[in-house]
Amino acid sequence: MRVESCAVLAMDDLRLPLAWDGKKRTEINISCRLPWGQLWFATVTAVYGPRGWRMVCPRCARGCLKLYVLLPATDLACRACHRLVYRSQYDRPAAWACMF
Repeated sequence: MRVESCAVLAMDDLRLPLAWDGKKRTEINISCRLPWGQLWFATVTAVYGPRGWRMVCPRCARGCLKLYVLLPATDLACRACHRLVYRSQYDRPAAWACMF
């Protein structure tokens, strides 16, 4: 499955404070409309660490900047858990050779 065919929940979408506010972990209830129009609700855990805020993947507990929803399912997880790849990972080397 490719990243481009999924709905993405990015860290920027959560509108958390830019600086640490004293809490190291917070639960955020979100609602968003999926590409096919369905309203979707989820609770996302965010943690504050040395690199700023990160969302916690519900499956593997990794800190991530983006979580993905496989379409049409509504299972929220990171790219590694969903085994997602980018389209560019499978481009032929000859296509890249002409750029350099």
